[in-house]
Amino acid sequence: MSKRSGGRFVTGFFIGALVGASVSMLLSPQGGDERKERLRDLYSRGKDILDAARGDLDAAVDEAKAAADDQRKRLEKLEK
Repeated sequence: MSKRSGGRFVTGFFIGALVGASVSMLLSPQGGDERKERLRDLYSRGKDILDAARGDLDAAVDEAKAAADDQRKRLEKLEK
């Protein structure tokens, strides 16, 4: 499994959710202007969620890298 596969899954999940919600809104019985406004709002909220998820994932990756570096340094000290 690649290092970023978890991030790809989360991104894919949210993109799928946005596509599904968009299709359901397009098929719902609403006026054109109201539908466009709801789609704009949905897009904005989805973008915010994806940005937050990417930020959380990047922070987790950075934290894991720092922990791995700390462990590597400890092991190097033990070897000496």
